[in-house]
Amino acid sequence: MTLKYKKCASFCDGALFTLLGKTAFGPGGELLLPWSYSGLEFKFRGRGIVIETGAHAADYCDYLRVEIDGAGVKYPVCGGNIKIVTPYVADTEHTARIMRLTEGMESVTVKQIIAVGEDPVITCNTEKSKPSLMFIGDSITCGYGVDAPCDAPGFSTFEEDCTLTYAYMASRVLGYEILFTGASGKGIVANCEGNREDMTLVQAFDWETRYGGEWDAGGYSPEAVVVNAGTNDAWGGVTDGEFYPAGMAFLAKIRKKFPHAPILWAYGIMDTSKLPCIKKIIEDFDKANGNAYFLDCGCMADHANETGGGGHPNVNTSLRVYPLLAEKLKTILGK
Repeated sequence: MTLKYKKCASFCDGALFTLLGKTAFGPGGELLLPWSYSGLEFKFRGRGIVIETGAHAADYCDYLRVEIDGAGVKYPVCGGNIKIVTPYVADTEHTARIMRLTEGMESVTVKQIIAVGEDPVITCNTEKSKPSLMFIGDSITCGYGVDAPCDAPGFSTFEEDCTLTYAYMASRVLGYEILFTGASGKGIVANCEGNREDMTLVQAFDWETRYGGEWDAGGYSPEAVVVNAGTNDAWGGVTDGEFYPAGMAFLAKIRKKFPHAPILWAYGIMDTSKLPCIKKIIEDFDKANGNAYFLDCGCMADHANETGGGGHPNVNTSLRVYPLLAEKLKTILGK
């Protein structure tokens, strides 16, 4: 048997590809995956696929999850151009999904998708109009250290996996796609070290990539927006007097962009000192604008075996919190 190879058309071709999360395009039409959860989904006929990535300038490995019909494998992306070759499957039609698992300054670049088989072809788009939840968050939502053993010292990017977070688990059990924007260590006013010149979660919401550029949401309209912020502001020494107006302004920015989406602020996993202030923000914003909610996630320090890499929540935290989030969203959305 001689296998043949069929290269994909443009990633901009909506008839072939469903883009997942917050993606961008490079100058040559290559697909950029700047944020956790970003990726693409498509159908193909063949024995497998080959994914060609561009050079990755970061001095660490990022990771992609590649699924065929729901069965996934985790692949490292680092150094020069690489080719990811998936395990062979039956030469029939399949659904493929590629998703970035880790965060980082550098986008993961997908240059080409190639279907492999006796008569390979990338056939058509998957379902186009899947409802989505938007998450704005820091390391807790990114999954920093979530896949590490309990109380593991330090941190490795291999231990970060956004699909093991409470956000992803709740979205999937409710049947939603997910769009994420944010980064570890960032806050609304300052980062965890008190630096107010660093990228904030407000900027991450506006930006296309970690380096800036205006994000064009196009026709994107989330069913709800979930914010998990305040932990790094607390650790960075931001006072409630400074945090309250910044939090109110951020919610107003979200509401302006997505006027019909409920806003849910989830908080408390790693820090509880901002609980009164955040509750006040939600209470006042809801009185003035409506459709704003709060979820106390419960502190990981009050539960056994919930500390993963770098002192962050591990998958046990996700397993405890995601039912709380799912139930809250079901109530808000009337599911």
